Amino acid sequence: LVLLRDPVSRWISGISEYLTMYHSDAIDELCCEEGLNETPLYGQRLAIDIIFNQFCFDDHTDTQISYLHGIDLSSCHFIFIDDNLEKNLNKFLRSANLDTVKVKKENVAHGRNRNMQKFIYDILKHSPNRRERLHEYLWGDINLLSKVFEDQ
Repeated sequence: LVLLRDPVSRWISGISEYLTMYHSDAIDELCCEEGLNETPLYGQRLAIDIIFNQFCFDDHTDTQISYLHGIDLSSCHFIFIDDNLEKNLNKFLRSANLDTVKVKKENVAHGRNRNMQKFIYDILKHSPNRRERLHEYLWGDINLLSKVFEDQ
């Protein structure tokens, strides 16, 4: 059983969590109220460039497909993490004669982390080049999703 998440939102969640946990002192400066186009300091722009040139900072910003290396994907059952997660997971569990579960979906991002997520989404919205490079990095995940969920 493999649970997959939208690659872009997973990466944004991961990079926001990474920055919040390990670089919280710089977040207030990076997420200036004026928005991306008004980010005045070179150091801020350099930090943004580092984020969008490296992409992988920890296991949450690594690709999902990297965790499936060596696994026969044709023998996997895939479930997408979305609003239908509980229904789809329980359908699978019933088919395997297992007990069903209650899934509580919640966004655990609060405060600075949520602000950072909004800021990263804003960067991607206004920067086609960065968005394209992120999609290139996440190509394996995006490709996997399109293959396993094309019939749904």
